Amino acid sequence: KLYDLETSLFKGEYLNNKDYLENIFHKNFMEYGKSGLVYYKEDTIDSLYGIGDRNIKIYDFTSEKLDDHTYIVHYVSENEDGISAYRTSIWVGDDNLQLLFHQGTIRKK
Repeated sequence: KLYDLETSLFKGEYLNNKDYLENIFHKNFMEYGKSGLVYYKEDTIDSLYGIGDRNIKIYDFTSEKLDDHTYIVHYVSENEDGISAYRTSIWVGDDNLQLLFHQGTIRKK
């Protein structure tokens, strides 16, 4: 399920759905982007909404349950330009998990 949630943020069918984006991001969502900038929920929704499919591949996906309501995932992503990043996300909730935190760090090859 966590893999599916992460990859949903690369698929146009979800990125074109404002309600989906409003619900998947926790109200206190924060991201440390690979750009070095900090983003919050509305910034992220504004940047993702309507952009369509993102050609991003995922490698080395792992997840761990931290407690009954918190999960952490780690993976490596690579975009169509060959730029690779280490990524970490923290998901919280029960049946409807929400993304609370994400960080992307450029990976040197």
